[in-house]
Amino acid sequence: MNMRKLILLFIAVSFGLTMTSCLDGNQNFSESDIVYIDQQGSAIYGKTLSNRRLITSNQMILMDPGTFKFFHYSWEEENGYTQIGDVNVNNVVIQGDPVDIAKTYLQTNPVMEVEDPARFNEIREPIRDPEGVYFGDLWLFEYSYMGKEGETPVVTFNKRNSDEQYPDNVEIDIRLAKTGTPKEGAAERQMGDLISVDMRALRQMYAGQNKDVNIKFFYYVKDKEELNESRTTYLMRMKSSAQ
Repeated sequence: MNMRKLILLFIAVSFGLTMTSCLDGNQNFSESDIVYIDQQGSAIYGKTLSNRRLITSNQMILMDPGTFKFFHYSWEEENGYTQIGDVNVNNVVIQGDPVDIAKTYLQTNPVMEVEDPARFNEIREPIRDPEGVYFGDLWLFEYSYMGKEGETPVVTFNKRNSDEQYPDNVEIDIRLAKTGTPKEGAAERQMGDLISVDMRALRQMYAGQNKDVNIKFFYYVKDKEELNESRTTYLMRMKSSAQ
């Protein structure tokens, strides 16, 4: 099983549950997780998604803050901790090569439609922090589509225009395109991937405002002609700097 399939399996089967092996009843752990890379001062560390551990490692020094990675890591009591701010962070050992989760940015201009847009099979509910605290305004999406070997998916996010300066409701278009040349003789099959989108541009539009903003997503899905609207409305909580 390749690493991409392992990540998707991890999300589908056990997201929200720890994948921990405890040895001899002590606090040692060995687990795989999606990790948000953060920075405080010169210290770079990780925040795990499934159990919200804080971890750090020498291997993280060259990782870019504000990104998601997937990797396996372990900790034993003899590894100790590093103090970052007022918190003790586990010094872990990373096994294998971390996998980068693709990242894109919310565009504040409307989407440019094409005649025959590529369609998603499904977009699952995003993992996000409405307050923008734990992993900033990076929202993580899992999606699937029909593609061929040799093709690369490109996913974009575009905010629709509004007549209001600070609207209560925001609509965002998600679009899929496929680049690259399919391998000769490749059959179309279901594929899946993850992408994170940086939503800071939206928060910046509400600078100085105290408001709960409701977000809906619109995208094309297989076997449906009209745009699909997300069944859930997602909250982004805006706060003025004074709070």
